[in-house]
Amino acid sequence: IVEQTSGTSGVPARFVKTREERCALAMAIWRRRKKFDPLITLRNFVPLFHLPPGARLPVDPFEPSDAGVRSFYEWLDAAGGRWLHLPPVLLDRHARALQRLGWKNPAPRLKYIETSGAPLRPEVMQATRAALDVTLVNQYGIREVWAIGYSSGNEGFGILDEAVAVELIDEGGAVIDAGGVTGSVIGTSKILQLLPLVRYVTGDRGCWRDTPGGRVLELGGDRDATMLFFRRRWVSGTEVFKPALGDNTDRFVPY
Repeated sequence: IVEQTSGTSGVPARFVKTREERCALAMAIWRRRKKFDPLITLRNFVPLFHLPPGARLPVDPFEPSDAGVRSFYEWLDAAGGRWLHLPPVLLDRHARALQRLGWKNPAPRLKYIETSGAPLRPEVMQATRAALDVTLVNQYGIREVWAIGYSSGNEGFGILDEAVAVELIDEGGAVIDAGGVTGSVIGTSKILQLLPLVRYVTGDRGCWRDTPGGRVLELGGDRDATMLFFRRRWVSGTEVFKPALGDNTDRFVPY
């Protein structure tokens, strides 16, 4: 099976995975879900993000109208959905539609919502909690190695050690073991033998944080591509240009 990356951090690339490897990756993810919720089953799990090929739902969860969102949650309640997996942008659309409808917690048996594919922004978390009584589970991963870590809300990502090894390195390539020191996130799959990259540079940046439950990975707002070597040190390009763009937007004339 060949999977192509999106190319957000460079040129899109294709990576080969055997069926056995994909199954092993999927089982590692499923076992982590089971740690969050022992009652999750294939029957009460609704995967909108990776709906199996050929599978069809009786309603369209991507319908943008408020009426379409109402229909989806009416179906979800009747189907007994307990765990919903979807991208944050779709969750945001659903939550805001439910608020406009004045419909609080439309599917009482829904207990967990898992997001992946993009950062789970605080405003999306806030909108979701205002509309649904659920536990938010955030998956961090990349297409090359699949899931890397899981977080409940914004507590930091517990690494999916069964499937991947994660390191942080500084600008000189040295491994960062200390907590609170930001570096580049490096991932090595423990399952994918056909993957041609070892210690894969994800392009993300983060730091380790030690918690009572173990060490977690906190991702930063920058990526490697947005860092600048400025005044003999590496700084956030986003932070450098934000004041200029934010305070002087009236001076820029569009073409």
